[in-house]
Amino acid sequence: MDRTVRRIAAVALAGALALVSLPAPSAASPARPFPAAHLTLEALVAATKAVTWSVDDEAKIVTATVRLTLATSCTSATMQAMALVGPAMAARCRVDAAAAKAIADNITSVWNNNNRYRCYLLQVVVDVIIDNTPADRRPPTGDDRVVVQIDQTSANITSVVMGTTNSGSTWDGNTPNDRLTPVNGSVPPTTWSYPPASWKRSLYAHEAAHVMGLNDTYETYVDPADGKTYSRPKAGAPDDALSNIEKTNVDQKTVDRLVERADAFKGSKPKCDYKIDTIISWYHFTSTKCGGPEGDWVIDVEGTYPLGGGSLALSGTGHALLTRNAQTAKDKSFAGPWNAAFRIDLEGVPYSIGGQEGTITGDAKLAKSVLHLVGKNAQGEFWAQTPALALGGPSMDPMKSFDLPVTNGSFCP
Repeated sequence: MDRTVRRIAAVALAGALALVSLPAPSAASPARPFPAAHLTLEALVAATKAVTWSVDDEAKIVTATVRLTLATSCTSATMQAMALVGPAMAARCRVDAAAAKAIADNITSVWNNNNRYRCYLLQVVVDVIIDNTPADRRPPTGDDRVVVQIDQTSANITSVVMGTTNSGSTWDGNTPNDRLTPVNGSVPPTTWSYPPASWKRSLYAHEAAHVMGLNDTYETYVDPADGKTYSRPKAGAPDDALSNIEKTNVDQKTVDRLVERADAFKGSKPKCDYKIDTIISWYHFTSTKCGGPEGDWVIDVEGTYPLGGGSLALSGTGHALLTRNAQTAKDKSFAGPWNAAFRIDLEGVPYSIGGQEGTITGDAKLAKSVLHLVGKNAQGEFWAQTPALALGGPSMDPMKSFDLPVTNGSFCP
């Protein structure tokens, strides 16, 4: 069985591209010219708005919304012929809700699998509508959706996304110039087979990657032993859904390439770092958390409280171990346990020393640029000593709660 993964064809005819103001494909892109009869502005449209990106810096989610029109591949004549055969064959000329759901589910099951760009969770939303207008009567399509003809009449056809690339782009480039742009109205059109063969576990996720701007990362070769054509990842390409549609994983390199080609952050840096630098009462809290909100926040505290002849000197370190779960995701927060150890010394008083030390445990929650530290349990000891007397014992309850303002940005190397 030939299990070659699907190729992506590029718009190649320079005259046609000039008519629709599309850039010419790179020399490395496979070319597929169009018949002159179809070279019109209405027939050939770059679907530049079919994929839109949004970034939620607070929730740390980057979202791609993919808009697809799943259309029948049958012409009027084919529909009439299939209807004469019987209802089962006629149904192959209609895309139903079950097929649309199966295609969308395959896309999201592969891409929405805890894939991350830096500290941001990648989320792919598939916006699907169905159009069962005969292919020869379907009106021209704009640039806000990719029309995908669903072929249910042939067995194991080659699924393809038609698109154009920029001059100088490469299959493994991560810049916006390397991005592939899908094209509507091409001949042949973007077409996906349905249902897929059982081994094509990521077929629609693979094809959706082309819609989102990625190239194939496989190459074909002929095995001299049996003379058949097979595929394998290109040199330097990861073994994932882009190079092998039997795979359902997406490599980190592929995720990075997708987001960076799309310029999802519009030239700015992801806000994956956090700083705390605030004074509450006479406590000075400082912290720098790199690489995202999840993980161990190390929070230092110090301060000096004047007593008029002496002072209290505070020092301590705390840890807040933040994670995201189903509950915190609802309010875009991160939460976890909090603990700290501190010491307060009496300084500058002649002939005497004194102080206090203790520990605090409780809960921490990062929400809306504030780190809430809520103390629940505490233990402490005090001590005092003069030339004549030494005392020690349990201190008053040192438990406190604090709301620490947090600045989110790019602070770490």
